[in-house]
Amino acid sequence: MEDLDASEQVIVDGTLSPCRDWNEQSGLFSGKHRRTGVNLQVVADLTGRLLQVSRPAPGSTHDAKAIKATGLLEHFKNTPPLADKGYVGLGLLTPDRKPAGAELTKTQKKATGSSIRCGLLWSEPSPI
Repeated sequence: MEDLDASEQVIVDGTLSPCRDWNEQSGLFSGKHRRTGVNLQVVADLTGRLLQVSRPAPGSTHDAKAIKATGLLEHFKNTPPLADKGYVGLGLLTPDRKPAGAELTKTQKKATGSSIRCGLLWSEPSPI
């Protein structure tokens, strides 16, 4: 992590790297992906250049829990990474989520829809 520039804007995301179903290794099954594997947290710059890949976590680990374990959040305190809705509440730049019992505003819908389509428009950092 020392190689990462804390002032650079980056994108983080989790991915499942499939692996065999090892009976002696618990937690590898990802319900989201319906297969066994390990959760890897990937850091890339805004051009998509790979900067870092985390150590593997069990495939059943949620992205928010996995990113906390990497220490990456402390490294980018002044420049929060861009991330998807799986990281809401961690202080990263994420698309807006629909509030419970309410709707997004037209502006929020437009920004969130655009971020989903092109991955470039993001809302303010999520409250911790």
